[in-house]
Amino acid sequence: MAEDGEVLARLAYAVQCAYDPRAIGASGSEGHVLQAQAVAFCDEVRSSVEGWRLALALLQSAEFNNHSKFFALSLLQSRFGLREGTPLALQSAARLEVRQGLLKWIGEGLAAEEPFIRTKLAVVLALCIKCDYPELWPNAFAELLELMHHGPANTVSLSLEGIVDESLFDSINSYINLKLSRKLTWSHWKTFNISSVSFSS
Repeated sequence: MAEDGEVLARLAYAVQCAYDPRAIGASGSEGHVLQAQAVAFCDEVRSSVEGWRLALALLQSAEFNNHSKFFALSLLQSRFGLREGTPLALQSAARLEVRQGLLKWIGEGLAAEEPFIRTKLAVVLALCIKCDYPELWPNAFAELLELMHHGPANTVSLSLEGIVDESLFDSINSYINLKLSRKLTWSHWKTFNISSVSFSS
C-alpha cells in the first residue's frame, strides 16, 4: 500500500536524521528541533505495538540504508528480550513471521552487508532460537545449517553459547554428526559457530 510505503520512507528518514544530524540539512536551533522530532518519531515506533512490523518491512526493502537496518534489528532484538505476556512482547505468530523474514533475508545472501549488520542479525537470530527452540522451532539448527550450506555466500557467525543448554545437546548433536560425520564435545558445542560448518558434498 502507498500509505505503508510513505510511513516506511518517513521512518527511514527519521532514523537517518537521528543517527546522522548532517542528513537534516539544517543547522543551529532549527537543526536541533528537527533532530529531536526525528528521535521522538523513532521512539514512538519503538514503543508501538506494531513497531516490529515496520522493522521487518525496513529489512525486507532494498532501498533503505544501514542506519535503517540497524534500527530495525535493534527494535526486533528489544522485542525478543521482553518476557512473554508483557505489552510489547512478540507473540508466537509474530515471532514466526519475523523468523521467516530473517531467514529469507539470509537466503538471499548477506555478502554485501556490513559486518555490524551481520553481527546484529546474528544476535536477533540467537534470540529467535532461545525463544522458540525446541517447542515452536524444533528444526532450528537443521534449517540454519541447510540455509548456510545451500544458500548464497553468508558470513553470519552465530554463537550458540547461552542458547542451547546441555540437556538439549544430544538431540542437536545427532544432526551435526549426520552432516559432518563427527560429534562435538559439549565444550566445543558452546562456542560452535554456524559459519564455521564445512560440509562435504
